Amino acid sequence: MPLNLPQRGDNNWDTPLNAALIDLDTRVTTHTHVGITGPTGPTGPAGGPTGATGATGATGPTGPALNPQPVRWSPVFSATGLTFTGTNSTYPTYESYYVQAGKLVTFYIIVNLSTVTSFGTGQYKLQLPVAPAANMMNHFNGWIHVDPAVSPDNGGHSILNADHLAGSTTLDLHYIKAAGPNSAVIESLFSQGTPVTLTTASKIYVNGTYIAA
Repeated sequence: MPLNLPQRGDNNWDTPLNAALIDLDTRVTTHTHVGITGPTGPTGPAGGPTGATGATGATGPTGPALNPQPVRWSPVFSATGLTFTGTNSTYPTYESYYVQAGKLVTFYIIVNLSTVTSFGTGQYKLQLPVAPAANMMNHFNGWIHVDPAVSPDNGGHSILNADHLAGSTTLDLHYIKAAGPNSAVIESLFSQGTPVTLTTASKIYVNGTYIAA
């Protein structure tokens, strides 16, 4: 015959014993068991070797100067029979300038005729500051201030053209004229007396921009 034992929580249990059993039951059912952490495993092998550095690319061309400054230079002034006494700072073209930014060149030439002793008989020639690009032939504007005492608007000035052959820095000076009635305007060689008579007070100007070699 089974025993009819009182159960936990019955009133006929001793109250302190009943409370202790309830507390024990709670501890057993809610306790979390934490395992012991195992040792750290060994470090894996390193990756493969670093690849070789690629070759350095070619150096690019030098860019133009950010702020190129004007350079003073004295282009050669010549003609058959032309003579003058000016040298260095009194050379006829001493106050000429150019600026170069990369391949682009801009120039300004002034010819002061104050030291000329003979104006000669040949075509007047000047010179570019640096060689032009291969196979290029350029035309530049210019003018003659024949008599600075006379306004250029009142006959004291004549228009010029300056040009060069391919591969040359020599500028040949021409004046503009009509070939004849109802005909095109053409160039003709600029020399003393054609189209004007120069004096030591006269000045010649040529300027332009071109691509350098």
